[in-house]
Amino acid sequence: MVRFVVASHASLARGLVSAVELILGLQRDFVVVELLPGETNTELCAKVDAVLGEADEPDGTMVFCDLLGGSPFQAFAIRSLGREDMRVVYGTNLGMLLEMTVLRNDGASLDEIASKVEEVGRAQIGVLADQFDPLDDDDF
Repeated sequence: MVRFVVASHASLARGLVSAVELILGLQRDFVVVELLPGETNTELCAKVDAVLGEADEPDGTMVFCDLLGGSPFQAFAIRSLGREDMRVVYGTNLGMLLEMTVLRNDGASLDEIASKVEEVGRAQIGVLADQFDPLDDDDF
């Protein structure tokens, strides 16, 4: 099974994982890395190194980061260079994480998940149209 790491500023990662588990049930191989207020980049990098040092997952690691260019993203991106067993995603949203979790739990490989993640993430973003009728069940 592909290992999932969710990384963010503050407690967003913990909230995303909590929401996934509320909807899909307790998940294995889900790790949270947070850059908390007052922590330094050195402390964050130590957390990242510890998490990656624990990785004993032959199926690879998929890292879901909150923000392109943010410190959590940078820490994982640098460590992913040259690694075939690791992918780093940015702009993570709950819909994306839910669908990728289902895909992973169905046995998808790291490459299969990586090939779908961006498409699914984008599909989870939109603006409610003016013509939406909340009483029309066909809209759902």
